[in-house]
Amino acid sequence: MILRRQLIWSQHVAIENLLYKFAFIANVMPLVQLNVIASFICYLFFNYAQTQKITCILLDFVCHHLHHVNSDS
Repeated sequence: MILRRQLIWSQHVAIENLLYKFAFIANVMPLVQLNVIASFICYLFFNYAQTQKITCILLDFVCHHLHHVNSDS
């Protein structure tokens, strides 16, 4: 049965944060395991508004990871 009352704002924010964490795990973990940059780009596109705070951290991670992969070959 679907409840007809509106979500309380704190519940909405909690659900939104959970979805962002899921999107992060679902899109960044394949990048780490398979060296696929497309998953990272999809993650940034999907979460652009929320990732502005952590984009620099993620880009540093990706650049470091790609540099490490390229230096091994």
